[in-house]
Amino acid sequence: MNKIVVYALTTCPHCKRVIEFLKKSEAEFEVIWLDELKGGREGKP
Repeated sequence: MNKIVVYALTTCPHCKRVIEFLKKSEAEFEVIWLDELKGGREGKP
């Protein structure tokens, strides 16, 4: 089976709903919080 990866923002209500749905469904998944990643292009156009 394919692995589920959710790319989300901590401030996104839709992302949080998807994560809650996956938890209730007992699905195996990984969450990557995009706004908590280090070494990105923050502040750069």
